[in-house]
Amino acid sequence: MHLELYESFTPELKRTWKKFEKLAFSTPFQSYEWLFHWYSFVGEPFLSIKPQVILLWKGKTLLAIFPFGISRSYGIKVLKWLGGYQADYMGPLLSRKWVDVDFKKVKDLMNTTISRYDVMHLEKQKQIIGNIKNPFLSNFPSYKNLDTYKVRLEESWELHSNKKVKKKIRLDSLRQYRRLSKIGKIKFMIAQDSHDKKIIIESMISQKSRRYKEIGAWNMFKIPEYQNLYMGLIDISENQFNLHCSALLVGDKIVATHVGIYNNEVFYYLMPSYESGGWEKYSPGRLLLERLLEWSINNKLKWFDFTCGGEEYKKNWCDIKSELYETFKAKSAFGILYLSIRSKINHLKNLYIYLKILFQKRKGSGKKKKK
Repeated sequence: MHLELYESFTPELKRTWKKFEKLAFSTPFQSYEWLFHWYSFVGEPFLSIKPQVILLWKGKTLLAIFPFGISRSYGIKVLKWLGGYQADYMGPLLSRKWVDVDFKKVKDLMNTTISRYDVMHLEKQKQIIGNIKNPFLSNFPSYKNLDTYKVRLEESWELHSNKKVKKKIRLDSLRQYRRLSKIGKIKFMIAQDSHDKKIIIESMISQKSRRYKEIGAWNMFKIPEYQNLYMGLIDISENQFNLHCSALLVGDKIVATHVGIYNNEVFYYLMPSYESGGWEKYSPGRLLLERLLEWSINNKLKWFDFTCGGEEYKKNWCDIKSELYETFKAKSAFGILYLSIRSKINHLKNLYIYLKILFQKRKGSGKKKKK
């Protein structure tokens, strides 16, 4: 076995990578087009990440691509998967011929090939890639990071709805359709050209920014590079990264949007949003979600993936829950410091969440006693 290192996205790397995508287990978030797009708009200009793309060869057979990058965090060099905040799944591309690979030897080769770094921190990794156990989880210290949800789609929307959607939700959706139809004609729109995609993505950014502000969350769209990243998706036209932009309209008003992708019989539910100003009481986001599930079934997709995040609403729609993992490995004293700081930050975050939940429970019980 031998490794080949690329520190930039070259034409040669593109040809090899795109050919390998057809033979490997991966998700659209490991496709060349997506990672090159992300690197061009965010990774290089905003995060100053240095690519460390590793190709693992056995003779003339390509066994894997490891799309790494090195970033700096307070002067500490961190080895990460490329893709950043926007990649819901991260990890390697593994050949379907991946068998009996001596990963200890791969680790030794990586140590002598990759540029110097202080700590390895790999996030959002699946336990199983295709039908292969993720070698990074079994060969490095790894811990549960996030939950992810998906649902197996039935043969028709009627069957799926009756079998996998609660009756209470189905009835409420019918009620919301009746209410909205009194305001204006309801339309489910799927972008057919660049103009439609631009309108939907701009609406999604506006609606998401408003929502982030309402809940006091970090608004990535205040950063021009992130806005440009999503607007630039319009220009991607590759089979491994099928952009899907949709909207729910009442009359001429866009009341909900979604920007996602579909690939290899899977629909990825990524960036849903909805309009405020009283529209939220009609549950437009949920109505659009139902139309997306129906569209996926009609287009012979097998899975609807709600991607990473343990939001409570996903439990109403999904029948499979999986776990994503992060991997840590310090290589220097600075790396040990990085892990120590992250541990303290995570502890404070968990304490904040616990106290917030406790406060809400006490507040709720106080209201009940008052009644």
